[in-house]
Amino acid sequence: MQSLRNFRIQFLKTRSSLTYNHYIEVVKAFLNWVVREHPEYLKINPLAGAEKIKGAYNRKSRYFKKSQLTKIYNAIEDPILLAFVKLSANVGFRPNELRFQQWENIDLKNKSVTIAAYPELGFYPKDY
Repeated sequence: MQSLRNFRIQFLKTRSSLTYNHYIEVVKAFLNWVVREHPEYLKINPLAGAEKIKGAYNRKSRYFKKSQLTKIYNAIEDPILLAFVKLSANVGFRPNELRFQQWENIDLKNKSVTIAAYPELGFYPKDY
């Protein structure tokens, strides 16, 4: 584990702790696959005990502040694009959920939107 500590120190000199955590997740998943599918190459995942950096995910803001949204809205001149951006910012859809939205799924009276699959268009929502 000393070599992993050294790697972590060197890695964090040029990258964020969030990037380190993602990197460790991906490599651990790959090594787990090797252990499971090809035990002749690897019997135990050497990164099984590798710990992520605590608090790395807390540092990134996941939402726009009201002042940031106002700046974005003010920079958009096209009213249709502005409506699209406002909808995107306020409903929390994934990009493809918004892209494949149909008017038939929007209930303005009850202020609700249904995310529906459109197999003919190649769209399936992540979670129904």
